[in-house]
Amino acid sequence: MASRRERQAYRKSNICGVVIVAVICMGICAATFFGGRDVAAQNAEYSSMEEELESRIAEESVRAEEIEDYSRYVDSDEFAEKMAREKFGLVKEDEVVIKAE
Repeated sequence: MASRRERQAYRKSNICGVVIVAVICMGICAATFFGGRDVAAQNAEYSSMEEELESRIAEESVRAEEIEDYSRYVDSDEFAEKMAREKFGLVKEDEVVIKAE
């Protein structure tokens, strides 16, 4: 059997080990807690950025549709006729031109 001193030394070493493990666990918990708060803040920032980008995507989609409509208009005969009238002063055969003096 172990002597009394050996048992006391063994208990003290066990207590020291338990205290060391508890301190390490508290350190890990604290690091996890504070790291989690940072991640939550970053997540909120990313969420606001995501909403902003989604609104910009919607705006650009509307703009793309407007550009597509204008492109179709530019390719039409109506646009060509309008530009010929404005830039070159052309008229149709059955139209009468009246100029002010």
